Amino acid sequence: MRAGGLALRPGIEAMLAAANQAGLRLAIATTITTTEYNIDAL
Repeated sequence: MRAGGLALRPGIEAMLAAANQAGLRLAIATTITTTEYNIDAL
């Protein structure tokens, strides 16, 4: 995301920032079976 290689849907950046400011832990969920590739990319 920082390198600009991943486009976020509208509102997601603000939601992530708010969660970070609140000290919330974040997780990644996906339905794609190649999760190793997706998580490495993030």
